[in-house]
Amino acid sequence: MVASLNYDLRGIDVAAHAFRDLAAAGKDTEPLADKIGGAMVTSVGMRFEAEQAPDGTPWKKTRRGGKILQDQGNLSDSITHAATKDSVAVGTNLIYAGTHQFGAVIKPKNAKMLAFKIGGGMVFAKQVTIPARPFLGVNADDQDEMAANAAEYFQDAMGAR
Repeated sequence: MVASLNYDLRGIDVAAHAFRDLAAAGKDTEPLADKIGGAMVTSVGMRFEAEQAPDGTPWKKTRRGGKILQDQGNLSDSITHAATKDSVAVGTNLIYAGTHQFGAVIKPKNAKMLAFKIGGGMVFAKQVTIPARPFLGVNADDQDEMAANAAEYFQDAMGAR
């Protein structure tokens, strides 16, 4: 009995180039991270418009009405991203952002009562509870967008061979 093996290596150079291109794209994914960061900034902006957390939970309403967390738009306008070759960070540098993201109880430090103006009148309180209104986070739609961006990035890197 004789065994024979026939093989055709035509096109192997195309595959080798594709793998080299893929490896090069994987070494510095900053363009991908930048695209994902931009998409996340857009997603966070849509959460402000919808007034809801990443999981779809509506933000607790305020007593005075109006758009929640958007009195002047500073918080929503401050959302940005920073991409590197292997990561992306999405967030804000506003000092009060964490209070709104996680919630807080504010108590006076050097007085018996807090005092502040609301609607032209003075309000006094022993403490104020600010409910958590998460705006940063990743949900299933964000994950799908990230996966689609990654697939497109690596397909483009290989020249969509």
